[in-house]
Amino acid sequence: MNISVIGLDIAKSVFHLFAVNRAGKLVRKKMLKRHEVAAYFSRLEPCVVAMEACGSANYWARVLKAQGHDVKLIAPQYVKPFVKGNKNDYNDAEAIAEAAQRPRMRFVPIKSVEQQDVQMIHRQHDRLTKDRTALVNQIRGLLAEYGIIIKKSVAAVRNEMPRIFDDSESGLSVLAKETFNALYNELVEQDTKLKQCLQKIHALNKSLESCQRLQEVTGIGPLTATAVFAAAGNGHDFVNGRHFSAWL
Repeated sequence: MNISVIGLDIAKSVFHLFAVNRAGKLVRKKMLKRHEVAAYFSRLEPCVVAMEACGSANYWARVLKAQGHDVKLIAPQYVKPFVKGNKNDYNDAEAIAEAAQRPRMRFVPIKSVEQQDVQMIHRQHDRLTKDRTALVNQIRGLLAEYGIIIKKSVAAVRNEMPRIFDDSESGLSVLAKETFNALYNELVEQDTKLKQCLQKIHALNKSLESCQRLQEVTGIGPLTATAVFAAAGNGHDFVNGRHFSAWL
C-alpha cells in the first residue's frame, strides 16, 4: 500500500484518517481510538502526516515524528476551504490531506516540550493576572457602595484596605468588614501565586539560551523573552528578521 499523505483529524477519544497516494487518490479511510493511534502509525512506512494545529496537535506531532513520519501542522483557517460537503470527521481528514498537498501551503512549526512548558506558565500567569484584576475591580466597586473610594490600581487597593479595616469611622458594619477582610486575604493569596509564577518564568529564562540571547536586544526582559521563545522557539522556522517581524 503506497501511502503518500495522511490527513489525521485528531480528537480526545476517536481519530479519523484519510490516506492518499502520490496521485492524490484515496487509499484508506480509518477510525482509530486514542490508544490505537501510536501503534497503528508505527506499522506504516514513513509518510507525510498532516493535522490541524489545534489542542494536543503538538503532542501527536512529536509522537509521530519520533516514528519517522514527516509531520505537518496546518492552521484551521487554511484547511476550511478544502472541506467538501457536510462537515464530518472523515471530510475534515480529507480536507487536511488535500491542504497538505498544496505546494504553497503554510505550515505551523511544531512546539517542543520546552516551549510548551514555558507557554503553560505564561498562560497561568495571564489567568492569574486577569483574576486579580477582576477581584480588585470588585473590591473597589463594593467599597464605593459604602462611600469609600480607592484609586484604580492593585497597589492602591493592597495598601488602603488594611487602613480601612482599622478606621473606626469608615462606616462599615461588622459583616462588611468580615467580607472585605476575606476579599483582602484572597488578594494576598493571588499576589503570592503570581509571585511564584514569575519566579518560575525567571528560572526558565535563565536556563534557556534563546531567551538569554533575546535579552541582548534593548527593551526585552524575561517576560518578553520567554513569551517569544514559547511562540517561536529558536527562530529557525523564519527565513530572516523581516519574516519574523511580519509574523509578529
